Amino acid sequence: MISRHRTKFRVGFGSSLIAVLALWVPQSAAGAAEPERAAALPSAAAGGATASSGADATSYWTPERRAAAKATPLPGLSAREIQRVIKKSTVSSRLGRLSAPPTAPANKAAARGDSKAGAAVNKARPWGKAGKQPALTTGRLFYRLPDGSGHTCSASVIHASNKNTLWTAGHCVHPGGGGDGKFYDPDYMTFAPDDDGGRAPHGLWEAAYINTTKGWADDGDFAQDVAAVEVRPQSDRGNIQEFAGSQGYHFGYGQDFSNVTFLGYPAAGNGRSFPGDQLTYCRDNTEDASGWWWDERLQMVCDMGQGSSGGPWIDDLNGDGLGYIVGAMSHVYDPDPNDPDNAWSDPHGFSSNHGDGAINVYKDVANH
Repeated sequence: MISRHRTKFRVGFGSSLIAVLALWVPQSAAGAAEPERAAALPSAAAGGATASSGADATSYWTPERRAAAKATPLPGLSAREIQRVIKKSTVSSRLGRLSAPPTAPANKAAARGDSKAGAAVNKARPWGKAGKQPALTTGRLFYRLPDGSGHTCSASVIHASNKNTLWTAGHCVHPGGGGDGKFYDPDYMTFAPDDDGGRAPHGLWEAAYINTTKGWADDGDFAQDVAAVEVRPQSDRGNIQEFAGSQGYHFGYGQDFSNVTFLGYPAAGNGRSFPGDQLTYCRDNTEDASGWWWDERLQMVCDMGQGSSGGPWIDDLNGDGLGYIVGAMSHVYDPDPNDPDNAWSDPHGFSSNHGDGAINVYKDVANH
């Protein structure tokens, strides 16, 4: 359930705190007061990318290509990079909260799932209930890099007025940095909900439009590593939200939540491997990623690795397998970037802030 946003404060900042506040307060106020300033903030929606009308990602993503797709590496940030993220998190327009409830699929009885309620699960386990919620709303997002190689992330159907919106990580649609011209080609992006063993039992939903934040598109800012994907309706199954249902969302509700379920399709983790095409989960409380109050990333103890990027962090998952997205898998802490074996010395996975950036990207794609 949603817990109250904890007030973050550390003593002993001295003159450095005063200097930061001197920079932060005017920028925040300016962002709220001037529309043109707000449009330039890292939390603003980027320009997005639209698939061409003749795109046929379904034909491109044959079973063989899907099987050969590489699990997207989970970014590992060094201590210096983490500090950079924290420093860049000082500008926000403070949009407040935005939320919507989950929705059941058209065939409610067939898709009714569960929450697997119980103790914390920090070593990821197979979900094991394909065809039921929340497996039905969770799936693999396939995309192609400019070099032609195929890759896969995790994503979830999210409640939207267009009934065709997915939620994932920014680095699943854009490499981070370089601006609007660097989006991965939506002509070669598709979603397989409830994928189990690579079978794509409900077919593929092709991307129509993708977007992320300016902070991610322009600068690779991990405080803004969020994205949304509009998909086209299938000719035989219609809108994905009506067919599969959707998870709700709580954006701008803070970082502290109890019994959050993280779902993804990892191919690797902390010293062990995963199938990559099997829905896997962790469950634990989330909390602030650091003690700095303007760093609004979330963290959770979980050992899912590559392939789990973009996997939803769902709060209040009920007995029908429906809840509220409050985060999405973004990155891990790598204390020594020159030694890949150290990437898992910190047991936490991190989600970007799901406040202003999430709200702006969601509104842009859901209303596209």
